[in-house]
Amino acid sequence: MATGRTKISAVWRHFTKINKSTALCNLCRKDLKFCGNTTNLKNHLKLKHKMREFIDQTKQKHTDKAETSDLSSDEDEDECNVTRKSKVELDTKENYNFGLRQQTVSEAFNRPMSFEAGGEKFESITSSVMYMVTKDGLPLNTVEKRGFRRLMQTICPLYKVPGETKFTSLLHDKEQKMRQLMRKKLQAQPHICLTTDIWTEMMHMKSYLGVTGHFVHENKIESCMLGVVLFDDSKTGENIADTLKHICDQWEITENKVLMVVTDQGANIMKGVKLLFGSKRHIPCFGHIINLVASKSVPIYKQPYTARLEPVIDEEEDDSEYIDPDSDSQFYEVISVIKKLKLIIKFFKSSETASRMLREQQMTEGRKEGHRLVLMLDVRTRWNSILSMVERFILLTNHVSTVLLSLPKSPPMLSGQELGILKELIKVLKPLDKVTVEMSGESYCTLSKVIPLVRLLKLAYSSMALETPEIIVVKTRIVKSIEFQFRHVEDVELMAVSTLLDPRFKNIHFESAAASAQAVKVAGKLLSAQIGETTKNVEDSIRLDNPPDAEDLWSIHDNLVAKSSKTFVVETAGGVPIELKQYLNAPVAPRTTNPLELWDKMKSLYPNLHKIALQFLPMLATSVPSERLFSKAGQLLTKTRNKLSGSNVDMLLFLQSLSEETWFSDKCNTAE
Repeated sequence: MATGRTKISAVWRHFTKINKSTALCNLCRKDLKFCGNTTNLKNHLKLKHKMREFIDQTKQKHTDKAETSDLSSDEDEDECNVTRKSKVELDTKENYNFGLRQQTVSEAFNRPMSFEAGGEKFESITSSVMYMVTKDGLPLNTVEKRGFRRLMQTICPLYKVPGETKFTSLLHDKEQKMRQLMRKKLQAQPHICLTTDIWTEMMHMKSYLGVTGHFVHENKIESCMLGVVLFDDSKTGENIADTLKHICDQWEITENKVLMVVTDQGANIMKGVKLLFGSKRHIPCFGHIINLVASKSVPIYKQPYTARLEPVIDEEEDDSEYIDPDSDSQFYEVISVIKKLKLIIKFFKSSETASRMLREQQMTEGRKEGHRLVLMLDVRTRWNSILSMVERFILLTNHVSTVLLSLPKSPPMLSGQELGILKELIKVLKPLDKVTVEMSGESYCTLSKVIPLVRLLKLAYSSMALETPEIIVVKTRIVKSIEFQFRHVEDVELMAVSTLLDPRFKNIHFESAAASAQAVKVAGKLLSAQIGETTKNVEDSIRLDNPPDAEDLWSIHDNLVAKSSKTFVVETAGGVPIELKQYLNAPVAPRTTNPLELWDKMKSLYPNLHKIALQFLPMLATSVPSERLFSKAGQLLTKTRNKLSGSNVDMLLFLQSLSEETWFSDKCNTAE
């Protein structure tokens, strides 16, 4: 650069001077000649890198002399850039630490090298690309698509995008690092809860066994996808048990560490779990049982009998009288209305004219494109889909009626009386839907809510006022079904102790005094084994001032707590440890609080009971995590990706399950 100047041309922010006649472009690393001025360098920025600041500059001074224009514009542009950043600088200043100074020789050589394979920038960008591909479920050949490569060339020209083969290899390396990290985290956990399920992919009729793990970390329940294994053998209980053991061995999870396993009610998977872990540690999915209550109360499908929530000792009972629909004509009237409703919905699904007219009707009331609703048809395997179907139809009743009256070959519209039946059907099915949604979470304690919610459902239906005789029959069937399916719920040891040790519920929702006493006895034995009869006095108790919100089923719970003066009076053989007795006599905590955080506050008061509570509270009541796992698998195994191997499916689902914080932690991005 010429000496004696007080200002530096803006062009030099993008070039490094090699000698008196040669400069290196910092963006594309190309050598360019210059002879006393920056015209050639500026043309390179305009034509090669499309930098608008230099294009606009040329247009503005088109009538001036070339050399004078070049010098003055360079100086003016420099003054402007002292106070503002150019819109087309991209990431230059950040990547190269350029300001108004020339980069050092060390920067000139070291920073471009960081974009080469193994360099710091290469590793960082590649990790972000891998995260995008796995988290968003994109194909592995995304890195070879023209649009993506054009994007990367624009935002980071120095970065060389790896090909599909190399990218897949990098993903497998990342998988191994992340598995090692999660394995260490699991090894530090004293107990873990598993959920598992089997799913069949319909394109190739391949079966997969999925397993998820759940544990406590920093007073929060964390989840980990343990495996999605291609199941080539026949799905017998013995083969399922062997596959589960293989997955646990890979993660170094011993059988004693697994406190509970949640599955659906398939006979084979229940047998496999019981063979490996024993009957006491198996819990049938609460969500499936609630769905069974709904489907048997409004049985529009003929369904086979499935297992109920039973205690450890299985009982052979004849429930044929309950399963057979009663002969009440009012009940069959409800079934008839639902069949008429489905006939109307199928007509709209098969008629382009009717669907178009339905959209036009919604347009007249101001609904914009993309916000217009369509009728929904129930799906046999989807929970609460009957409720969703009826709710959507009631919402669009006026528009549907108008369309049906306009088309001569359409099915008849439902009468006012039939619409009244559907509206009350929504009311009677809504509590089951809310309970299902409440229990489908995997980031908070759900097992301890089973006994309280079963009781709240009973109380809600007992106080529910209905006007339609047909729906009163449905409500009666629901109540009977709840009584039948959950008649042993308080005898299930894991659920009873979990509820007892939840500071929000304790023993206020136990209907059976014997079951409550048994839960106290089990908790007392565990506590005695932990500490031996500790007689430490506890004078203080944790009192929280957050007022509970009265809403839905939980408003019934709030009323019970407000009116209850219940104290611990259960006496069991051998007595109850003082720590447990004082815990039960303390006030019930507000239901909106996190029980794990509550126990963290109370561990100084109940140090030994705190350890036992952390065994039973962080457990799930449903197998929803496994169901979600296969929903994601279905999004991966599409027609355009039908050749994904079982190992790649397992890898992609595992990486997809990781949080952003875990993925980009320093430990994960450090080479082994």
